[in-house]
Amino acid sequence: MFTLERCLFSRRIIWLGLLGLLLAWDSARAAEPVATPPLRVGVYVAAPFVMVGPYGYGGLAVDLWSAVGTKLGRKTEFVRASSLPELLGATRSGRIDIAVTNIFVTAERAQQLSFTQPWFNGGLRILVNEERQIGPLSLLHDLHKLGYLMSYAWLGAGLLLITLLLTLVERRLDKEFPPQWWPGLAISFYHVMAVTTTGKTSHKNLFGSLGTVLAALWMACSVAVMAYVTSTVTSVMTVNSITSRITGLGDLPGKRIGVEAGSLSEDHIARLGLDYRTFADLDQAVSALTAQQIDAVVDDAATLGVFRPAAPDPTHPGGRQGLRSPQVRLRPAAEQPPHPRRDRGPAVPGRGPDRR
Repeated sequence: MFTLERCLFSRRIIWLGLLGLLLAWDSARAAEPVATPPLRVGVYVAAPFVMVGPYGYGGLAVDLWSAVGTKLGRKTEFVRASSLPELLGATRSGRIDIAVTNIFVTAERAQQLSFTQPWFNGGLRILVNEERQIGPLSLLHDLHKLGYLMSYAWLGAGLLLITLLLTLVERRLDKEFPPQWWPGLAISFYHVMAVTTTGKTSHKNLFGSLGTVLAALWMACSVAVMAYVTSTVTSVMTVNSITSRITGLGDLPGKRIGVEAGSLSEDHIARLGLDYRTFADLDQAVSALTAQQIDAVVDDAATLGVFRPAAPDPTHPGGRQGLRSPQVRLRPAAEQPPHPRRDRGPAVPGRGPDRR
């Protein structure tokens, strides 16, 4: 009996020891730090908020997030988006944890996206080309818009009619006049245009005193015709030169405007009912501006204020020196008046309209 009790007591001691070891191991395991995955932070490159350098991402928004991430003790994995709609779409779907760039805070977005407190107050701005030239196509477009091309067409028809009448008269009265139609029409057209442009002619006087009076009247009419054509072309070129300068929002109607697709500037210009063209990014919009395919670019004021398109530089190792001034001078026009709220802050997953 003594032996059995002693054996049972020993077993109890062993089980209690094993239980203690198990509890100690579980406590030690619980005390071990759990590795947390890095936060996937989506970025859209837009200086000065998000920029790419030889050592990675930088800029106002990136630096701010880096400070926040350090304070949270979380590592960051940057995910670059090619457009703002792509960035916001990835945020809403949860493919990224946080979106960091110059995102405007609007009432629509605030319903679907969670923003930090605004940390930058900005607005929209206009970028124009100071070296814009008035080409032939632009001149013809304005002449047509003002109705002058129709007047020129009537004048041309009148000259052709006079050429035909003169040819008919010459064929009847001038025996030396070519009997063939095309040579005769060519000679008559030459005399008509000579009188119209110079007021002089070497044409024969076939009607005596009456012919002299008719020639004088035609020369007077030709002076009026040339004065009309010259004055209308000059006035259109002058008006085009004056009105082509864009200094504010009121100068945009009738102009070709470039905006980034899915941006707040697109939404604002569309609500104003202005004609615009969308581009994938700001570089493409400015390229179209320098090529005179558009008249102005509307975008974030802070971004346009520091924008310099990238250009090759043979003197720099690697052939490119980051950001340089374009060969065509670009001038930011005045910042625009009221539009949706302009504060900015990082956004976290949710749903919302893709408007910057």
